[in-house]
Amino acid sequence: MDQFLNTVARPIFLAWEKLRLLYIAILTIFTLFLMGPSGLYSPAIIFIVITGAIGANILYFAGPITETYIRWLGYHKSWPRWVLFISGTLLSILLVLLDFVSVLFPTQN
Repeated sequence: MDQFLNTVARPIFLAWEKLRLLYIAILTIFTLFLMGPSGLYSPAIIFIVITGAIGANILYFAGPITETYIRWLGYHKSWPRWVLFISGTLLSILLVLLDFVSVLFPTQN
């Protein structure tokens, strides 16, 4: 097991950590784009953005964990990383958008 972690898991997680910079940059630009014209800089919005960023970074670990599992099963192509990264980033963008929609259009009770 220790050899698997050093030869397979470690390179996968290091590759994903490099991609994390791109992930954070994309989500930051998208969030700032949404916040900019709306003027949504209240403490409540900042709290939502910060908790969303923490949640997004925690959920980011699903990518390298899934890729490690795929490699452990014996599949060694590189395309799953990109499918996981792109689909995870698009899902995160959708969640950011839904957060902003819920703030702009709160439900009426």
